[in-house]
Amino acid sequence: MLALPSAWTTARLRLRRPRESDVADVFDYASHPDVTRFMDWRALNDVDQADTFVRESHQKWESNEEFTWVVTDLASDSVIGAVSCRPKESEVDFGYVLNRSRWGKGLATELAIALVARLFADQRIARVWATCDAENVRSRRVLEKAGLEYEGLLPSGRVRPQLSPVARPACVYGRNRRSCGDV
Repeated sequence: MLALPSAWTTARLRLRRPRESDVADVFDYASHPDVTRFMDWRALNDVDQADTFVRESHQKWESNEEFTWVVTDLASDSVIGAVSCRPKESEVDFGYVLNRSRWGKGLATELAIALVARLFADQRIARVWATCDAENVRSRRVLEKAGLEYEGLLPSGRVRPQLSPVARPACVYGRNRRSCGDV
């Protein structure tokens, strides 16, 4: 079982488990068409869906199925996004989302770098990986900056409901402990 903290910080961000009081902020980013364009989940159209997300994130955490943190400003604790990881034996995949108002400031890169390092701190983790839509150039660059290498293209990788009901090409990025000199 992966042992991950319920809260931790980076230079500019605080990550913590979601709270009921975060529902409005979650809805704010998760309902925005630019933010959700390349996501593999539908844009939220009702605040109750954000409430469901918060409640389900706690259930998934307790079952070790998925670990979700909301991403907050270190100074204000206002929610600006989320990151989740899903462990499967010695592998972990992850995904992240940030409010549109926070794009272009290096926060996604800071977040991804910190998460990859935190995951590899657990000696049982042999591989960390993520996917992104082939057209999502910004996320591809974030994953590269986080030390993940392009592993290939899945022609029918993921459904991106905002773009198409059919699976779209997805890029796979990964990092293996041994291939990258990690011990």
